[in-house]
Amino acid sequence: MTFPISIQSMTAFPEARPVREHAILGSMSVELGPILVTGCALARMERGDFKVWMPSFGRHQRLVIRDRGERERIVAAALNAYRALTGRDPAETPLAKASPDTDSFHDPA
Repeated sequence: MTFPISIQSMTAFPEARPVREHAILGSMSVELGPILVTGCALARMERGDFKVWMPSFGRHQRLVIRDRGERERIVAAALNAYRALTGRDPAETPLAKASPDTDSFHDPA
């Protein structure tokens, strides 16, 4: 089953916030059909690919989107919202991409 996906709110950070080797570009709330998920983050990974981190409430309490296609749709919606809010492309270089064996999304823009 495919739900409509929309970004209900986003706070784009003026400067990316480093977390280990990654960079957090903003925080947001994502609407997945009838479910509103708050506390999500748009992250640029070390290789230049992007992920949306869902909130985690501890080791055994987290929200996981198991379908790769749905994860990619969420990342695409987050990147579109980021561009609309900031007027900037979140990729550091046009060559930033994920390796094919990862579960993250490469933005082709």
